[in-house]
Amino acid sequence: MNASASTTTSWYDWGPVRSLLRAAGALHRGLYRLSGGKLGGSIRGVPLLLLTTRGRKSGRMHTWPVCYVVEGENLLLVASAGGMPRNPAWYHNLRANPHVTIEIGRQSRAMVAEPQEGSARDAYWARIVGEHPLFEGYQRKVTRQIPVVLLRPES
Repeated sequence: MNASASTTTSWYDWGPVRSLLRAAGALHRGLYRLSGGKLGGSIRGVPLLLLTTRGRKSGRMHTWPVCYVVEGENLLLVASAGGMPRNPAWYHNLRANPHVTIEIGRQSRAMVAEPQEGSARDAYWARIVGEHPLFEGYQRKVTRQIPVVLLRPES
């Protein structure tokens, strides 16, 4: 990073790293869609879906691979960003517009996002960590509380 960069800027904000992450995301989405989720459908044993949100600033549609846990007919998303210091952009987007689309394998579905707080968030978090302990490690890496989002089918 150059010397003029702010001391509060993380390596994640460095232009070449952001470009590399965007390219990796595009490759991941392409492989996922081409293979119907057989390639890129999980990471470290945690299933991944493709989440499409409307950009809160641009209004454009954006799609990211996101970890999820099944909760009956609903899904739980974990806004861990792999233990990055800030919440992922998709989380901010769905807070601005909770109507999202998900892809699991070759199936697509409209959902409504409900960020969880307080005791509901804590109960879901305990369930998620019980099923996938790697998220506990992500939480230890950051000072922010990793958000949990409940997705329910759009009626």
